[in-house]
Amino acid sequence: VSLLQAPTPGVAATKDGAAATPAPQLQEIPEPGPGNAGRITVPLQPQSLLRGVSESSGIFRVEWTVDSRKLTAADRVAVSAPFELTCCSVPVNFRMMLYPRMSSDGKGGASFRKARGKGIVQLKCEAQMPEDFPSGALTFRIAIGNGCTGTPRWEAARGPVVHQFTKGAICGLPKGQDVWDFTSVVDQDSQTFVVRLEILPDSPRGQQRRQ
Repeated sequence: VSLLQAPTPGVAATKDGAAATPAPQLQEIPEPGPGNAGRITVPLQPQSLLRGVSESSGIFRVEWTVDSRKLTAADRVAVSAPFELTCCSVPVNFRMMLYPRMSSDGKGGASFRKARGKGIVQLKCEAQMPEDFPSGALTFRIAIGNGCTGTPRWEAARGPVVHQFTKGAICGLPKGQDVWDFTSVVDQDSQTFVVRLEILPDSPRGQQRRQ
């Protein structure tokens, strides 16, 4: 899977990915690490998407800013705006989706309010790709954080997971690793939190596979 939708160096990314006001700080999303949240310093706006490629690792990142009021609402799903990845020269739309954690009895129908802000992240391919499509596999990781304001806080990325989107349109982390406490990373100033999708350029050894 080749990734062609990173922001142009020195150009800000808007919600729909269009170029906007020049902003040198968008040249590269830095690697997460001690003292470095790995996030560009931009205002946090609910439902906005920030995309970029790390020049050092080649990792393509999409960061979705979510309104934390979702966590106390009766909603059963939160969906990001679409973002485009290119598979074998074919542009394909994807979305990230949040679902509340299922109840202890295993039944569905939970809301974010009932789940107390705990839930899972899933990646959905919007296109119907035929099984003979040359390459529908994607290797990805998921992380959550509070973005760039206040004191940076990021949960360690989980994965990687490899999924063949020609065989299933939706994939998340393996059971046992898929539940996040979104309330733990809410930025109090903006009342938002950030979900980060990392697309790995190569499939590393020891990866977890989901078909």
